[in-house]
Order: sequence, then structure tokens, then C-alpha cells
Amino acid sequence: MVTMEELVVRAKAFCKRRGLPITYMEFKKAARKPVPEPPYVVWLRRDSLRGSDTVGRLLVDVDGSFELYTDRKPDPALEEAFEEEVLPDLDYEKEQASISSENMVQTSYDFRILQKRLKQNG
Repeated sequence: MVTMEELVVRAKAFCKRRGLPITYMEFKKAARKPVPEPPYVVWLRRDSLRGSDTVGRLLVDVDGSFELYTDRKPDPALEEAFEEEVLPDLDYEKEQASISSENMVQTSYDFRILQKRLKQNG
């Protein structure tokens, strides 16, 4: 099964090929670096530990999300490309919401992955 780290690598490559900004959580507004104009991608993750297996690895539920922001209206071609290139082997829920105060549309892709990670000794 695909990992969150692999999905982030795919998403960054997708964005790089298209010249789209991508960040974790949110873009920080600063004097020299304003929040970019859409389209852009934001990714999120939350981990929940489930216990461990018999060989010293932790089982981790990863709740992940990619949010594609577009200007004023959805971009079906960009959405389709994102789904095919970043999420082809993953079950996800897709939802769209209009952000009228920002004149943007958010298309979110939410998913859950079970990953294994080595225990940290100490």
C-alpha cells in the first residue's frame, strides 16, 4: 500500500511540473512572501498510533488530505490530472466547497492509510 510520504512526493512532483505552489498546513503570509494566487495545493496529515506488530514496528493510522484551491470555479481538468497522477491507487473522498470571501473553490481529497513505522528506542 502507498504511504503518506509517497503521496507527498507525487503531489510535489505534480505541482512542480505545473508550476503550482504546494505547502503543508497553510501558506504563511509575510511581507516578502505573500500567499500565492490560486491554483495551489495544501496537504495535511494527522497520525494516530494503533499499537505495534511482532517485529518492533508501530501501526499508524494516517488521516491525510490534499486541498486543491482554484480561482472562482472548479478546474475539472486539473482535478482529473491530480487524481490520476497523485491518487491513482488510493481510495479517497472528494468534496468541493466555495470560499466566497476569497473568491476561491476548495476541492479536498480525504483519505486514511494504515502505515508501519519502526519504534524509536529510548
